[in-house]
Amino acid sequence: MTTSLINISDLKFRYDRSDNWLLSIDNWSLLSNEHVFIEGCSGSGKSSFLNIITGLIPIKDGHISILNEEINKQSKIQSDRFRANHFGIIFQMFNLIPYLNVIENIVLACSFSKRKKERVLKKGISLNDEAQRLCRELDIDHSLFSKSINELSIGQQQRVAVARALIGEPEIIIADEPTSALDERRKNQFLELLFTECEKVNSTLVFVSHDQTLKSQFKKVYSLSDSTLKLQSKSNQETEISPCP
Repeated sequence: MTTSLINISDLKFRYDRSDNWLLSIDNWSLLSNEHVFIEGCSGSGKSSFLNIITGLIPIKDGHISILNEEINKQSKIQSDRFRANHFGIIFQMFNLIPYLNVIENIVLACSFSKRKKERVLKKGISLNDEAQRLCRELDIDHSLFSKSINELSIGQQQRVAVARALIGEPEIIIADEPTSALDERRKNQFLELLFTECEKVNSTLVFVSHDQTLKSQFKKVYSLSDSTLKLQSKSNQETEISPCP
């Protein structure tokens, strides 16, 4: 049975020097194994929303439950541990460590999460073996395993970032503008790859972008505007393109 993974209620958020609410979300929920697209113009609050649900930004108003944990009540240490254990994050600029090689970058995610490490070791394989397996799944050539990140192309770095997000089978994958540096062909290839890999490990995918050409590939699309998340109908997904200023 599909269960609710994330529940948000009565969320209000603004930065300290602002008089206006950046986010005002009465109710929003996400089911396990869903793949959702969240669109919005620059400055609409997309990144702030992601930072809130991953616990990077604490909230004063509202309630957020993830995996039945009230994350708005967690201490910073608890929040950091929860994020490391249950989230895999693909950043816009990848945030890979330049002086580490490919395998070291991927395994790094398990260094901060005992839970992820245990999930890998329960398979009867080492962390390095699992990192190499993910590389093969993501078509990262064996010859690149020992190379530093600076020696890789943008596309190769992106695949390493995906592998790092997937290792340890986190329940939630967050993708924050991950295709901004790619051409149209590579964007579509990346999405197909991401969907496939998330399905293999039963991860829920939250994909955030201002690129509306991608949203038709998602069954559920939300628009972040006027401080709130609005579910788009299928007809609107296919016909409406609201230009950003």
